[in-house]
Amino acid sequence: MALHIAVIGCGNIGTRHAQGLAKLQHQVELHFVDPFQHSLDKLDAAIQPILSDSVTCHYHTQIKELPADLFLAVIATNAMDRLACTKAVNQHCHVHHWLIEKFLFNHTDEYAEASALFETNPNVYVNCARRAFPAYEDIRKRLHGIHSIQLTGSSWGLCCNSIHFIDLFSFLLDDVPTEVQFNQENFTLIPSKREGYIEATGRLDILYPRVKATIECGAGEFAGISMKLESDGGIFIITEAGGQIHWSEPDGNETIYPLPYQSQLTTDYADQLINAQPLQLTRYEASAQQHLIFLQALHAILDSINYNGIRNIT
Repeated sequence: MALHIAVIGCGNIGTRHAQGLAKLQHQVELHFVDPFQHSLDKLDAAIQPILSDSVTCHYHTQIKELPADLFLAVIATNAMDRLACTKAVNQHCHVHHWLIEKFLFNHTDEYAEASALFETNPNVYVNCARRAFPAYEDIRKRLHGIHSIQLTGSSWGLCCNSIHFIDLFSFLLDDVPTEVQFNQENFTLIPSKREGYIEATGRLDILYPRVKATIECGAGEFAGISMKLESDGGIFIITEAGGQIHWSEPDGNETIYPLPYQSQLTTDYADQLINAQPLQLTRYEASAQQHLIFLQALHAILDSINYNGIRNIT
């Protein structure tokens, strides 16, 4: 009997999830939902050349067209629509597993609403994917006694993507952040690539019980990101650039790992769930706390500069 998997939201990230699901070697029926037919047509063109013989596809413009039972629901809408779409899917379908894109929600009260929605289902994961990268799983085993983390780069999206690195640091440290602080001196709002959202450059401090992590995002041309980790074993450097992750040790030895595509990760996610294996990703409640602590810090810095415009991030 085929399993039903749905992707809600068929833009760029939804298409990447679809490409991964299209390659599954299990009997599955994929359901893609987007209110715009041209988005569905574009997605169909992207997956047809790689579609597995065991996969059947269905395209919908409304959530109510979905089947009553879903093995997996992937919520890949924009952040402003995410809770409403999640509630609509939950109302219409019995969902066994959820995979939800970041940035989860833009309003603090939405997190409690989602918590109530997922109260009886522990299988709700948030796609802050770096902790699922084989490279970082390996690096975590090789790091001991981290004292500090410094991440630098330019034009990688301080507002929309910092949550990825907060989650990665939490994974590497096996700890939970207690506070996030923006540095007011170099905080600068810049236009977002998406209408209706904000972006910024500047510095962010993430405080853990025993470690301080710092994130900096400049305004220059994007050329990857670099992390400096001071630990009991010395200073280690991690660089993400050119489709690779470079791990440099104090003695000069270097390990190079491939940087996986989201489509590859999504194939792995679905395979693991079908084989009754838990995902490496952060579950909703823990990720919601990371999101909330970041959101509160963002609102605090915006208040401090008397900013009264839109505050949405994605």
